[in-house]
Amino acid sequence: MVIPRVLRFGTAALLLAAAACSDGPADPEPTELGALADPEVPTFDIGPAGTTRGGPCVYSEADGRFTCPEMNRNGIVITRTFTLYDADGNVQAQFDRLTTASMRTETTAKGTATGRDGGTITVDRSGVMLVSGMAGEETERTLNGVENGTITRSFTDRAGVAVQVSDVVTDSTLALVVPVPRDRANHWPLSGARVHAVTTTHVVGGGEPRTFWRIVRETFDGSGVVQVEITTERGTMTCTRDLANRTSTCGRHP
Repeated sequence: MVIPRVLRFGTAALLLAAAACSDGPADPEPTELGALADPEVPTFDIGPAGTTRGGPCVYSEADGRFTCPEMNRNGIVITRTFTLYDADGNVQAQFDRLTTASMRTETTAKGTATGRDGGTITVDRSGVMLVSGMAGEETERTLNGVENGTITRSFTDRAGVAVQVSDVVTDSTLALVVPVPRDRANHWPLSGARVHAVTTTHVVGGGEPRTFWRIVRETFDGSGVVQVEITTERGTMTCTRDLANRTSTCGRHP
């Protein structure tokens, strides 16, 4: 079945979008970097009443968080809350370009979507992302976060046999530094890493499950050439991804 982009990438892109500006040019699709475009202000553009482009994100004095409207993508319900802080760690009730220093975003994606071919995908994922370096005229943002959960795909193959593929996933963002403002000459993460760890269980026709795992670590240096380390049961390999030219030496590996 065809998996919608929001499901293929899980909620990681949504978490990263907390640091993004929605009117920037799109990034190349490798390494889930599309949501890092122009990390200058939050995507929600908080107004005097706490309204956002996507609808009202309501601030609660009780817990110091904004709660945004749920989004439903073909049966997958996505929730988002965020908290704004000044440089001293005090909670803020409104975004301020000069004094808002960091933001913590919590996101979930849960539910079941049905594809055109009748297959289904069930998602249960959640994550937290902290964006720092937001106050004033800072030229960099730093992202740290983790997302984990499960994705289960059920479908019938061309031979008419039922197939179920279940992934247990943990995605980590480790001190990922992105430039601000973003332009063609100042485009890619300057440093930091992202780690994608997944254990997959594959069942065909009710037979014995087959389980395998992999860990993909991507390290950034500002050049747009990502150093990739892929570890599986068979060992470890290294390769590169060139984001500018959309090329890779990683072969068929993810």
